[in-house]
Amino acid sequence: MNGVLFEFKNIIGGLDRVEMRFRESRTQSENVFLKIDTHGISKADVLARIGRTLRNRDYTGGTKGTLVFYVAQTRKVYFMKIRDLK
Repeated sequence: MNGVLFEFKNIIGGLDRVEMRFRESRTQSENVFLKIDTHGISKADVLARIGRTLRNRDYTGGTKGTLVFYVAQTRKVYFMKIRDLK
């Protein structure tokens, strides 16, 4: 996106799947784009789960980079720095 490398992940499933795909993507790139096609998941759900993942002592992906995610429920795209979610 705009000359910056991102790892893109399409997600169909619950919040466990969001966390799993986020963790996978962080091993592949600092910048992550998640396209969440499950209608029962909100922006607040995603932010809470990613924040919890970042605070988990088992998480080793760091906090550099950008998170961009699309939520099907709102049909909006959200941009943020990963470090701001911790």
